[in-house]
Amino acid sequence: MAFNSYINHVRRLTALIQQKATGSPAALAQRLKISESKLYYLLKSLREEYNAPIYYDVDRQSYCFSREGKFFIGFLEK
Repeated sequence: MAFNSYINHVRRLTALIQQKATGSPAALAQRLKISESKLYYLLKSLREEYNAPIYYDVDRQSYCFSREGKFFIGFLEK
């Protein structure tokens, strides 16, 4: 995945997670226009590399964050 594409997918994915509106993994992958395997790779990288507290809520049929917060990608000047 090219970097810009990766960032765009992360932004869209985290916005949907914030809204608790991802749907099933298959529906989410289709919505993001990526394969399910790429979706799982993306979720794994967010969890492992960025410590994003993402889980799948079966009752809501959506990925959610287990703690409140925002995912930030960018440069933060001191």
